[in-house]
Amino acid sequence: MIFKLHWMTISMPGPNKLPITAIVASYNEGHLLERCLSALFFCDEIIVINLLSTDNTVEIARKYATRILNYPHYPIVEQALYYAIPEARHEWILLTDPDEETSIKLANHIIKLFQNKEVYQYSAVRVPIQFYFKSTPLKGTIWGGYFNNCRYMFRKGHFSVYNEVHGGTRINDSKKILNVYRSEYSLVNHHYWMTSWHQLFEKHHRYNSKEAQKLFNTGETFSLKKQLLTTIKAFRSSYIITRGYKDGIIGLLLSIFWAYYNFMNWHELKKLQNQPK
Repeated sequence: MIFKLHWMTISMPGPNKLPITAIVASYNEGHLLERCLSALFFCDEIIVINLLSTDNTVEIARKYATRILNYPHYPIVEQALYYAIPEARHEWILLTDPDEETSIKLANHIIKLFQNKEVYQYSAVRVPIQFYFKSTPLKGTIWGGYFNNCRYMFRKGHFSVYNEVHGGTRINDSKKILNVYRSEYSLVNHHYWMTSWHQLFEKHHRYNSKEAQKLFNTGETFSLKKQLLTTIKAFRSSYIITRGYKDGIIGLLLSIFWAYYNFMNWHELKKLQNQPK
């Protein structure tokens, strides 16, 4: 299902702030939140979505956020974003997660884009993202390396939120995207992605049934051949094509995990198809 956003509100920013509304959704991620929010110092408005957290999320949010929105614990964050985005004061929306941190040089680069008015001819801004596993930057795998695929800033009315696992956001006009390319290591959005193997398995295990539902909705039917081919392709993509081998044993294990994850998606699809109609 696609939710298209067409609201347009423009508000003057406060002193020394950019006309940007940053939105961060948190469920028991207070231990990550301060690093994330403090790096958004250049945004005039910061909205924290509290998804029924039981930790110190609200306490940390009060130190930095302009507003705190208390929402149910939705199974995927896109559902929360759908309701939060219309609450934004500004035309430009910056979407980030508690485990992400905008580097100071990237923040300064964004400030220059607004000062020079360069950004206003675009619908969205994408920036390089650096994934970390256990605080170690990944050089390869489907997560690692430098890719200009980080969801970062969008203009209202120019993007859509997809209400499905890993659906994310899509730009309505792909020709109007400003890609900020990495000129140095520090010009990047840091994503402290996973802190343990347990977290990796626990989080992705919750996604398997949703991934299966996506396959089912697109008309896919289970076959052992498809399952095995998808599994092999997933490993090849992570270990060879995106150079997971550059991360040594960690890269090998993450690539095996990515293959396993795809294998289990088809396993869940088989279970879904066998349910009584």
